[in-house]
This record gives sequence, structure tokens and C-alpha cells, in this order.
Amino acid sequence: MNQAHDGFSVLIGQEGSGSALTAPGASKQGVDVKIARLRVGIDKRLTTIDEKSSSVLKYRTPHFRAMATVEVPPLQMGERLQVGWIQVCVDMQFINVYGQEGITSWEFPEIVSGKYKMISDADGKKYPWYGSRNEVVTLEGPTPFPTSATIHMNDNFFPQVTWYIPHPAYPRDPALTFVYRKQRFLALLAVKDLTTNTYQTLKSVTWSMELAIQVNPQKELGQRATLLGPMEQEKPRILDEKAAQALRVERYALNPPNANNSQVLVWRPRYGEPYLIIAPIQTTIDVARYLVTTDEVTQKLHQLAKRLQAQNK
Repeated sequence: MNQAHDGFSVLIGQEGSGSALTAPGASKQGVDVKIARLRVGIDKRLTTIDEKSSSVLKYRTPHFRAMATVEVPPLQMGERLQVGWIQVCVDMQFINVYGQEGITSWEFPEIVSGKYKMISDADGKKYPWYGSRNEVVTLEGPTPFPTSATIHMNDNFFPQVTWYIPHPAYPRDPALTFVYRKQRFLALLAVKDLTTNTYQTLKSVTWSMELAIQVNPQKELGQRATLLGPMEQEKPRILDEKAAQALRVERYALNPPNANNSQVLVWRPRYGEPYLIIAPIQTTIDVARYLVTTDEVTQKLHQLAKRLQAQNK
């Protein structure tokens, strides 16, 4: 694990201006929060597969885990801070292949369309924080002595994928042949001044999770799916000052919609029109228009599926 030090911010864009926040301690109005300890990692275990259900294939990936202990100086009367983890998703490839018929794809229309570069991965209860329990702490003055706080977060995937093609025109027979998923994230250890509604980012971490599963739908339930890899996930990276300063977390990624609410599941057949299987709960995109203007996306995803399956033969 890496030992952290204080002294820089990831850039957080201001809506309409593009300006960046100052580094911790650089502003007279800022509170000089120090990082005493920082640990990040991904569990060293394989993705597990569950075939107990006759309707869906289930899998569970290892956990990404992050823990930070921060030291906050004495606060004046009226000063209120939150310290915690913010996470955004910057890329997602999540395809389920059904033989020669087509694929289903989980997508973020805001990112795929190019409107957004990233999307909030907050739980939706206390934006912009990743969670509302161990992931964030609120501190209020007056506090006559320095305060220490420890903030945790963890994340993993545990979805369900239908064995059959989830489209009313197809029979409900096992047809799933391949699953691939890779997502990239940026997690920020950040401070929010609740009085001024401004942020400082103390540290940033990039991490990803990937998996590939081969499926033979002709086999008996319990013998169909095989994990192809990876056998070990890529290690998370705590960014140094130069890399962190090159990043910009857009202001919109601190607000709704979040990843869970904005994602859509689309059936993209080899021939024919895409079909919306699961609509977004909240979105800034005209989804009907999105579906009819993403032919290029369908082609790219089919090419990706073909390449990945060839690599894993």
C-alpha cells in the first residue's frame, strides 16, 4: 500500500467557468486537512459464478477497497466540513453476447453520446458522496482540538444476466454465449466546505474491474459458464501530483443523475433496430433519439464482442 502525503488537489471544474480549486492550505478560507493514512486495493480473489437460477447467470467480482484517515485542525464556530469519498465512472463496456443473434449492452447514454465525460457513482442519498454511512463524515465547529476521522468505501459488481435473449420476439431458451465487462473509475478523497459549498480534493485514485465469462448454453445448468479471466485485477493507482493536476472532475459529475439511475440496457441485434429493455430512472438524454442515432455504437460493440471472443478461444 502507498503512504500518502498532503499538498495538492485534483482539479474540479466550475460550471460555466472551468476554473480549478486551490490546493489544501493555499487559500486563507480553506481548512488545512492532512492525510494521516491512505490505503487502496482490490481483493486478491477471482470473480465467482453462480448458476443456481434457471433464469439468470449471476457473478460476483472482488471488492475494491479504500480507507483514509484524515486530521482536521480546530474549527471555528460556524465552520462545517464534510470529508469523504466521491466516485465517478469514466468508462463502461458491459456486453452480453447471444450467439449470432446479437448482444445486450448496459450503457450510460450521457457518456456514449458524448454529452458527459463521466458520471456520478454516488448512492443518491447524499450527493456527491459515494455513500452516506462510512464513506463520509461531517464535522462542525467549534472544535478546540484537532479531529481525526477515518472514511471507508468499497465497491464490486454482482449483477444478473438472463440466459435467454430478453426481447419479446425471442423464445425464453438459453442462448447466452459470452459476457464481458470492464469499467474504469476515479475515486476522490475530498473535503467540502458546507458554508461556501466549495470542494478540495486531497487525493485521487484510478481503478478498474474487468471480467470475461464463456458460456455454453447447450450444457446443463451448473456446467455452462467458465471464467476466462483476468486471474488478477489491475492494481489501483494513487495519482501523483502531476497526474492528478491533469484531471478535471466536471461539476455535473457531482450531481444527479448517478450511474445506477442513468444506465440503460439495450438489445443490439446483428440485424435490425436496437430495442430498449430497461429504461433509465433519471436521464438528461432523449432516449428514443439516442437509440436511433447509435448505429455506430452497435457496430463497435459487435466488433468488440468478436475480437474478445477470438482472443479467449
